[in-house]
Order: sequence, then C-alpha cells, then structure tokens
Amino acid sequence: LWDSSRRETDPAHGMPPDVATTLKSQGLLRNEGPHAPSTVRRRLSSWSTLTKWRGLHGKFNAPGLQSAIRLAVRASARP
Repeated sequence: LWDSSRRETDPAHGMPPDVATTLKSQGLLRNEGPHAPSTVRRRLSSWSTLTKWRGLHGKFNAPGLQSAIRLAVRASARP
C-alpha cells in the first residue's frame, strides 16, 4: 500500500513522478495518494460487470483481493 512517509525515504515507492505528472496534466489523476477504498470497490464492481457482459471470467471475487480491500479499509482514514 502507498505510504507518504515511506515515499520521503524511498523515492521508488508508489507511482513514478513522471507518470503522476502525465496523468495530472491529462486530468486523470486529481489527488495525491491512493484512492478511497469505496472508489476502489466501485471500480472493481464496474470491471466485474463489464467482464461478465463480455462473456469472460474475472477474478474479482478472489479471496486475496477481498482480503487486500479489507486491509486497505483498515489502514485508510477514508471510507
């Protein structure tokens, strides 16, 4: 998970600065740091639905993914 204090000591932690600058200039990245867990859940739900519509089988209900989301919720100050 992304940690702003770790970024200060490890420049390779998180998104590379040039990628962040490009995404911000295109209006695709608005915030510093990770998305809120609710945003991640909503986007995963959308991708899951789109995957099913295309007749494919995704791993959106994988136990590891659900566990990672729960850990992110616990670690985040955002809902």
